[in-house]
Amino acid sequence: MFRPEGAPASDAVTAHTHDIGVGGAYIATDRPAAVGSRLDLEIEVPGPASPIALHAEVRWVANADRLLLGREPGMGVKFASLDVDALLALSDFFASLSGD
Repeated sequence: MFRPEGAPASDAVTAHTHDIGVGGAYIATDRPAAVGSRLDLEIEVPGPASPIALHAEVRWVANADRLLLGREPGMGVKFASLDVDALLALSDFFASLSGD
């Protein structure tokens, strides 16, 4: 889920993440925010830490050229001010994927 930073919950958009890492993610959505927009995110991952609340900035938006490469419409975001709890929750999730 994402919404413009500080916007009411009613402005939230449900989306899927791809290529997620501790620095950012690709958010697949047909309603991407503009480059430079600041977003409030809630990322749901399996486990007790869900959802993970964090802030991000839109770094790029998938345009027609990117869609030709097989990517879904969406936007690339860079996480901002990742707090310790969010970092640990993401790290635990990544470890569960790799079996570590």
